[in-house]
Amino acid sequence: MWEWRKSVESWFQELSEEGVDLKVTFSDMSIEKGESVAFAKCAITFSAYAQSSSEKLRQITNRFTFGLCKMNESWQIVHEHSSLPIDPATGKGMFHLKNV
Repeated sequence: MWEWRKSVESWFQELSEEGVDLKVTFSDMSIEKGESVAFAKCAITFSAYAQSSSEKLRQITNRFTFGLCKMNESWQIVHEHSSLPIDPATGKGMFHLKNV
């Protein structure tokens, strides 16, 4: 978890230095829950806007799946998976889409 946190903090710092505001939206959410195990799925869209003009610079939508276990009466994330759109022509991730 610590490495993930450091990565996200670095990303936010870079956006700030670049003069970008980040808008985050969640969609297509679903939860399957049992007594002690649950899975949550959603799409998360990250949209970058220029602070100076509010112009949308880029956008990416990732699909997230979280696996949770109930431990000591509290739900803990024990597994997380994220994926992003892939360009079929190149096989590479599409990181800088303006519209998805």
